[in-house]
Amino acid sequence: MDISSSSANLNQSRGQESDGVDVSLATNLDAAGPTRLDVILGRGPTSYSHEGNMRLRKLVEDTKSIYEKCTKRNKTDIVIRVVQAIKQQGRFLKESEFGWEEVSDKAARKKVSHAFRDVGKKNNMNNKQPKGK
Repeated sequence: MDISSSSANLNQSRGQESDGVDVSLATNLDAAGPTRLDVILGRGPTSYSHEGNMRLRKLVEDTKSIYEKCTKRNKTDIVIRVVQAIKQQGRFLKESEFGWEEVSDKAARKKVSHAFRDVGKKNNMNNKQPKGK
C-alpha cells in the first residue's frame, strides 16, 4: 500500500486536497451568481433593486402588522418563517472575493430582522407630520 496515496485519500475525505488546502470552503460558492429568487446581502442599488430583495421586502411588509404585536420570542419565530419561505425557492447570498457565497441561517435571519426594522422606519417616516403644522 502506498502511504502517500492513502494520506491523500484521508485528506480528501476530510475536505482537504492532498496539498493541505481545505476545499470544503468552496462548497458554499456559486459561480453562476444570484437568480431572481435569491436575496443579496449588501448595500446599495444592486441589492436593493434585485428582484429577490424586493420579494423579501414585500413579504416583510405583508407580515409587519403581526410582527409588531408579537413578543420577542414570537418575532424570532416569524423571522425564521420568512427565512424558510425565501429558502423554499431561493437563497441568501453575499459576494466575496471568490464569487457568490450562500450565507448561514444566522446571517439570513439578521438580514430579515433588518428588513423588519427598515420597513418600520419607512412607515414611521411616511406617517410623520411636518413640524409647525
